[in-house]
Amino acid sequence: MKLSKLFIVALAVVLVPAAAFAQTQITGEVTDNTGGVLPGVTIEAASPLLIEGSRVAVTDGTGRYTIIGLTAGTYTVTMTLPGFSTFVAEGVEVPANFTQTQNGSMSVGGIEETVTVSGESPVVDVQSAARTEVMTRDVIDSLPTPRNTQSIGYLAQGVRLTRPDVGGAQMMEQVRMSSNGANARHTTMQVDGMMVNSQMADGLIMNYNNQALSQEMAISTSGSPAEVQAGGLRLNMIPKDGGNNLSGTVYIGFTLNNSWQSDNFTQKMKDLGLSSNQAVNNIHDLNPAIGGPIVRDRLWFFTSVRAISVDEIFPGAFQPVLKSTATQAQINDYFNRGSKVTCESGLTGCVSDHPAIASVSPAIAEQHVRSALLRLTGQVTQRNKVSAYLDRIFKWKKREFTATREPIRASGHRDPAQANYHTAQLKWTSTVSSRSLLEVGYSQVYERLLIRNQDNSPIATGGPGLQLRHDTPSNLRTCINTPCYWDAGYDQTTPWFSEATVVDLSTGRQTRNYWGDIWITPSDRFVPSASFAYVTGSHNFKMGMQYSFGNDGDTRNRNGHINVRPYNGFPVEGSSEDRHGVDINNYPVSWNTYVRRDMGIYAQDTWTVDRLTLNVGMRMDRFESLSNTYRTGPSLNAGRYIGARAAPEFEQGPFWTDYSPRVSVVYDLFGDARTALKFSVNKFMRPYASGHAERYSPYRERSDRRDWFDCAMNPAILTAGSAGNPTDCGTAAQLAGLPASASHYMSTNYDGIVQDHEVGLVNNTAVFQATSLAQSGVSPDPALQREYNWEYSASIQHEIAPRVSMTVAYYRRVFGDIEQRSNRALTTCNPNAASAGSQCGSWMPFNVSFDDPAGRLSYLSGIGSGVTLYPGQLMAFNQDVATRGLVDNYDVTSDLNANYYNGLEFSMQARLPNGGTIFGGWTMHQTIQDTCGLQSNPNGVSQEDIIRDDEDILRGGIFCDQSAIGIPFRNDFKLFGAYPLPGDFEFSGSIQAYSGAERELRWSVPSSYYPGGQRTGGSSIQLFEPGTNFLDYWTQVDIAIRRIFRFGGYETSAQLDVYNLMNAATVVDEIDSYGSSFGRPTRLLQGRILRTAFQIKW
Repeated sequence: MKLSKLFIVALAVVLVPAAAFAQTQITGEVTDNTGGVLPGVTIEAASPLLIEGSRVAVTDGTGRYTIIGLTAGTYTVTMTLPGFSTFVAEGVEVPANFTQTQNGSMSVGGIEETVTVSGESPVVDVQSAARTEVMTRDVIDSLPTPRNTQSIGYLAQGVRLTRPDVGGAQMMEQVRMSSNGANARHTTMQVDGMMVNSQMADGLIMNYNNQALSQEMAISTSGSPAEVQAGGLRLNMIPKDGGNNLSGTVYIGFTLNNSWQSDNFTQKMKDLGLSSNQAVNNIHDLNPAIGGPIVRDRLWFFTSVRAISVDEIFPGAFQPVLKSTATQAQINDYFNRGSKVTCESGLTGCVSDHPAIASVSPAIAEQHVRSALLRLTGQVTQRNKVSAYLDRIFKWKKREFTATREPIRASGHRDPAQANYHTAQLKWTSTVSSRSLLEVGYSQVYERLLIRNQDNSPIATGGPGLQLRHDTPSNLRTCINTPCYWDAGYDQTTPWFSEATVVDLSTGRQTRNYWGDIWITPSDRFVPSASFAYVTGSHNFKMGMQYSFGNDGDTRNRNGHINVRPYNGFPVEGSSEDRHGVDINNYPVSWNTYVRRDMGIYAQDTWTVDRLTLNVGMRMDRFESLSNTYRTGPSLNAGRYIGARAAPEFEQGPFWTDYSPRVSVVYDLFGDARTALKFSVNKFMRPYASGHAERYSPYRERSDRRDWFDCAMNPAILTAGSAGNPTDCGTAAQLAGLPASASHYMSTNYDGIVQDHEVGLVNNTAVFQATSLAQSGVSPDPALQREYNWEYSASIQHEIAPRVSMTVAYYRRVFGDIEQRSNRALTTCNPNAASAGSQCGSWMPFNVSFDDPAGRLSYLSGIGSGVTLYPGQLMAFNQDVATRGLVDNYDVTSDLNANYYNGLEFSMQARLPNGGTIFGGWTMHQTIQDTCGLQSNPNGVSQEDIIRDDEDILRGGIFCDQSAIGIPFRNDFKLFGAYPLPGDFEFSGSIQAYSGAERELRWSVPSSYYPGGQRTGGSSIQLFEPGTNFLDYWTQVDIAIRRIFRFGGYETSAQLDVYNLMNAATVVDEIDSYGSSFGRPTRLLQGRILRTAFQIKW
């Protein structure tokens, strides 16, 4: 669409009335003492939180008024009209993103006569259907929370974390949040109403925001306004501006060392294969802040620094002490096996039994973040205010590893000089008149990241003990169609070849995980925005735009240009195990995706007639992006398995123009602003940033799984099409007549080093081919549509007592235009219409009976951890041998895939008269994911878990139609509260109980189960019917006791927090591939953690 046409469409959208929007505002109706409406009344809302002191509005012909653009806080509302006495309402509390109703009744008299009222402000928003919970600074400080973004987000009903965060143990990790069926991809993070989502991973990667900046947090879980593109969780951090008086805080919190944590390692954990549990070695948080006037009433400042550190211990991760007598071969054996020698079988033999190891201690992931911010707020004129802030962040990780990554030679390293971020904003607010408000803003998120190998240092000091990085050999030869048989002068046993990454397909263990240097392209997101609001009393109209643009990418080049993928250990001579493999990578690569335009234009109106408020709106979004290489120019060098490639910049279509209507109705049932019926229907678009162009970029990392049995392959396999097996290892006779002798090729058999003559046939000819132009192997249909979802909600909110409200709500979310990936080189097969032995497209179905060949399920049943298997025979699919290696993936809009969410919520909030607070509720939810459109492989396709977006789950296959299965409802409960006690003590606590994640059991079917023992390629099938197996509920109880001391203008407090009070031991995640390690926990609920905190306020 040309720019001129786009402008015309945008202008048309702006002229359309629009949807319910959440602002911080006061509204109401003014009448005389007979009930007649009073037009022309001047309304003033005053608060020391406003640098301009007050905001003014005038009632319209219906006696209604609205004061918009307020800062959250407590106000004095004054109503004046000549001939009538002045009406003053004191102590009007206005939370963030809330429309507070303040009506007034004026009697005939002089203006100098004043009637002052005070009382409890209503807690029911009778104008907005958005579900918003506001957490004040006092509430956040009093509750036992780790003071990070996710710990604030989970306070809202309906919000789930992708993993639990006990006492801040996950402060350094990207713990994400989902809400009412919308996963973290639909989360919007804001500061002062402006977006601060990153460009990286479509906004999933969040910055480490300084919590001292926020005076309140507004958490919206449904009904987001038209000014927001996404329909998931919306967390708006309301910043502090400073003030006319100097004020500040100092927060110091810490868990001093691991003696402050209880051991919740149980016999069950040991039986499941762990030899140690998850823990922390220390947590520290230092966060001073100060604000005040530079020039009173004209220029305020707020500044803060923060230093947080978390030293984390992962289950089963150890730091070894080597025996002085250990040989280099024994040392290499230990590291080649990763942590496999750490009792993961749960039976016998720990690390110390290995001949190279004298003793072990838990390996610690040491990490910290340092940040500094400055915010300035200036009143340029009486009607114009400007604010700006910069939050600069530095991140350090000494060793980056997980429960399945061996911590010594497989961990990454981040240096603050190359791992730094910032968030910056600039905002101009102009009160054009008493009826109109103009806001113009600019937001920027900047991220830089370099993941390096560990520095060369002794193992005894935590280092790898040898050089990890090796330069690509200058004489590297390219082998596209493996196996390749080179002459004897080409050495493939040097460290660059031998020290390639290893990830075991059965156990998930990673070792020699040499990251190479992963340079993240400067990942920047720039978001200019503007809005104009106009109120008439009955109408509250707003229109505006956001324009997001920026780039993100990566540059990678690892040892060997491969990932070695053995199955339950390296291949050994004489074994029949045929599931070993190697991932061939198209290194070196460098890609960059640039979002040229992610523009949203919206208009919205709130129209109140008596008790009824109608919110209607429209949003138009336009998205355009392109791809290039950023660092390497218009070409990519040749690698071990791919030739040199041209890499020109190009536009990545399709470009999208989408329209999203938002409609809601709110009815003040009794006209007293205490009971509201709310209904809404809203359409939201899936947010994109770098992800759209990146998935199609031919310059990004691509891989191809090929057979590898650590032996020289029989050259005859080059004429075969089926998958390989150990019988394909060549004999001396079969290897005769090649460029080198048979003994040369066979001399490196079973040495753990992947060599070109040991690699099986290519499986992805679309990427790995002799071509001068880089290929991606996947492309979008030009008519591909952008995914959207419709959110439906119905609720009743009632103030059952002063400052106490209860909400009952139903939510339904329906996703549409879900993408479907098909391999156009193959003929598709509907798994539910297939029958064993009859060709189905490019696949041959066959029945397979799972008989627990490794005995793992029998073992688990014996220790009381049995699972529920699908009761009947399973159907698997073998690809037609004639189609091996054919790949032409194509993404289209699916009319078969569908996702649905149903949720019922009961919640309550109470602000107690003595300053206490209690809030929480119960959510019953069901997620249905129909994936019969995933026909690129009828065995199933790994898809992003709709709830745990940081995990994949095998969908499709014979269980693709979940609507016909009957997915159960799951239940979550949470309750938070704080209560003052005599003697300036305060008690607070929380209870959180979440349903466990859905489990899966992937079985990589061995060749012996295929008809004739021949398989075309490795396939995994799902052994669990969806909705039948879940991890245990995890319940976390946290408490805190605080003592407050007051003297002069200072308030100090000492606080003791106890997280996971009951010391619950729950498996949060596990190995999900069938084998000897299935069910082995990879993440646990942290044991009880003590934390003490001290705070000073003045």
